[in-house]
Amino acid sequence: AYKHFTRAAHKPFSHFICHHKAGAGSFARLLKMCLCQGGRVDKRVFIDSDDLTDLELIFDYVGSQSDRLVILCSKDIFSRPWCMGEMCFAMRNVVQTVRVIFPDFSPPSTEFIDAYDQYVPDVVCLASRGLGVADVKEALVWVQAHPGVNLPDRLATSVTEQLVSELTQGILRSSAIPSA
Repeated sequence: AYKHFTRAAHKPFSHFICHHKAGAGSFARLLKMCLCQGGRVDKRVFIDSDDLTDLELIFDYVGSQSDRLVILCSKDIFSRPWCMGEMCFAMRNVVQTVRVIFPDFSPPSTEFIDAYDQYVPDVVCLASRGLGVADVKEALVWVQAHPGVNLPDRLATSVTEQLVSELTQGILRSSAIPSA
């Protein structure tokens, strides 16, 4: 227990924000800004466009240098191999995970999971990182078991504030944030 606690205390990132740039890139930036505002978190918040200096380290950042993985579940998040790799490494390293569910998101169907490599042939790029299609399929199921916060159709400051509050206070149960 002591080893786990001291390792967690030395992680440089409180949150690692996993997102599909086209579907949630702007929201990822907004979320990072809100999390970092006013000392709400005592560590840095990772988003690749700010913090990734070496692509070789991306999975280490999520797997061993972050306290929590925040998956921004937009429509195409599961079709992005690098996002799936981040989820796989979070799963392998038992990183606390929460989903932020966008209105256009649908959970992956059994058919999508079973035939993942046919739907996302680029998944082979993860092989050089030690990940196979079986790992990705396992992560697709694993992710669905984690709590999710459903975002309303219309975002407002109050919605973002409530989300940040839930993410920083460790309230990791599934919920829906009402529209403002």
